[in-house]
Amino acid sequence: QSLALLGAALTRNGETAEATKALQKAVEVMPDRPTLRTRLALSRIAGGQDEAAVADLEAALRLSPKAVKPAILLGMVHLRLRNHDQAAAVARRMIERNGDSPDAYNLLGGARLGRGDRRAARESFEKALSLAPEFGPARSNIARLNVNEGKLEAARQSYQQMLRYKPQAIAPTVALASIAETEGDLALAIRWMEKVGDFKRKDVQSQLRLITLYHRAGRPDSALVLAVRLKQEYASNLKVLAAVGGTELETGAIPAAVKKIGRAHV
Repeated sequence: QSLALLGAALTRNGETAEATKALQKAVEVMPDRPTLRTRLALSRIAGGQDEAAVADLEAALRLSPKAVKPAILLGMVHLRLRNHDQAAAVARRMIERNGDSPDAYNLLGGARLGRGDRRAARESFEKALSLAPEFGPARSNIARLNVNEGKLEAARQSYQQMLRYKPQAIAPTVALASIAETEGDLALAIRWMEKVGDFKRKDVQSQLRLITLYHRAGRPDSALVLAVRLKQEYASNLKVLAAVGGTELETGAIPAAVKKIGRAHV
């Protein structure tokens, strides 16, 4: 038990390698605990050891065939590994045990999409939504299908529906900004990305993207205000330094810009 607790603590601290070692020892001591094997698999996934995670999750399911979490994780890992047939098999086993599982149909849709069958994938995602209209992953997958097929209005409606269920969700907000940008509506794209900053101020990548949008929209002063704030908060982030330097160049602060761009490319 102490090894399992240690592994959980190390995982929370981001010490993936040490967490994996502790959880491996815990599994050796308590091999009949499916939850332990699932935790070990999660630690391996965090460390990029997907193949080893598959073995752990399969072992967890042998111990507890009806367990949902290891089954979902196993299917997701198979998708990451592009093992689409194996992912589909996991999904079908889940459906056999529980035909009302949106996770199972979403997983099946992912497997079908990976095999190139967009129509069948859409059917699976829509089935997941019919079982749970608030189920974000399936709605997001349908939206991405619509974007890839050029159906931007349908995609927009899907992402807006996601925001009705979770008003501060980051992913659909960013996606709506991307749609607006694709359509050439930079003002709307900026408004969406500013919302992301309101929701999650520490999301550096989205803030850097907002700086780029400000530049494209001819708003260098807005870009500079945001860039200066980011510089204060993330002085050692090279991408931030490069963005600040570029912004200062555009607004006329040449000496400071040259210094920052030089530091960013050291």
